[in-house]
Amino acid sequence: MKIKLTLIISAILYISCSDDSVDPITPNVVVEEEIIEDEEVVEEVSFPTLVAISKNVGYYYGMKINSLSDNVEITNLSETLDLGNFGSSNVSFYDGIFTHGSLDYNMDTGYQAKISQINFIESNTFVLDGFCDPLNLPASSQAGISGSENYFVHTYLNSLYSVDVPLYLNSWNNTDESCNEFLLGNGPLYNSKLFGNYFLGFKFREVQDENFTLNKELWLVDLDRNQEPLMFEMDSSFNFATINSDTLYLTYINGDYKVYDIKTNTLINEGNNNVFSEYNGNYIFKTSFSDNQMVFYKPSLEFTTLSAFTPILFNFSENIIVDLNVKFEEIYTHLVEKYNESYSVINCSLDFENEVVIIGCNNSRPDDIGLLLYCDFYGNILREVELPYSPDFVNIIN
Repeated sequence: MKIKLTLIISAILYISCSDDSVDPITPNVVVEEEIIEDEEVVEEVSFPTLVAISKNVGYYYGMKINSLSDNVEITNLSETLDLGNFGSSNVSFYDGIFTHGSLDYNMDTGYQAKISQINFIESNTFVLDGFCDPLNLPASSQAGISGSENYFVHTYLNSLYSVDVPLYLNSWNNTDESCNEFLLGNGPLYNSKLFGNYFLGFKFREVQDENFTLNKELWLVDLDRNQEPLMFEMDSSFNFATINSDTLYLTYINGDYKVYDIKTNTLINEGNNNVFSEYNGNYIFKTSFSDNQMVFYKPSLEFTTLSAFTPILFNFSENIIVDLNVKFEEIYTHLVEKYNESYSVINCSLDFENEVVIIGCNNSRPDDIGLLLYCDFYGNILREVELPYSPDFVNIIN
């Protein structure tokens, strides 16, 4: 959808005694001035096509909102992918790809890992049962499953009674249908994410000393190169890590940050900014980048009933914060006045090209109705789209 604001100023000048235009050939004839039209064109605003994912009463729904219409195309993902009630599951939605990974245990066959995926950009689906057979894992093993466009990964502890045992990562290459196994030390992961062909995991490791110290370990696996995993020992100041393309970003609660080229394992940038001194709590953080600018979420300094965080941009090249001017209090007031009910912000997405912030909200009612707000970088509301379900995940797909 494009908004074009055009201001037409029309001025009709009539001839008076003092300002008359007189025809030199017929001096007794008064000539009316030509109508003058000045046109001022305000810059166009373009909206991207979005997909929002919602989990509602046990079903997953995909809601597509295109750039030209407020109509919402709904897909029941649970039916499309035949998800059913398949044991414990992990769900992710990145880069337009919805991935549902599940693990079920059978007394006869052991664990069965299943990946179900739908790519909203390519408009295709993929289901893979029992990839990288995890050696009949015992029922109490901890496991996690996730996927990207080219890789599916499965982590597990091969133990029935203890967590202080080797942790394995199985990787399935969707291109050549090969499987590789990696050892990630001992003990379970606290958090992990798949960044394309990179797997990043974080864990606490208890040190058997008089202080019961907890070490922090960050594990990085390059699935493309199939090399030995890299382990970074992090101190107590570690805040979070993220990856963009082939670049690893590490941040610390003392404000420090370090940027590494993963391919060469070299430090390419470092600095300090107070924006990272506020604890993130995720350790592994997946976000959006534009060049060397990262979308970052700060806890709101003032309590608001609409949002507990504020989206900003951090520019690593210039070590500066770019304020997106999202005026949550004004937005909250507007929503209450228009819909006569309160909403809460559950996520934000940024369209860098058009400088638009898309805010996903849900209401406080049991029916869990959703709403998408489109704001420019000056805090103005440009568009509102009502959704039948809460937008738990939102991706820009073009």
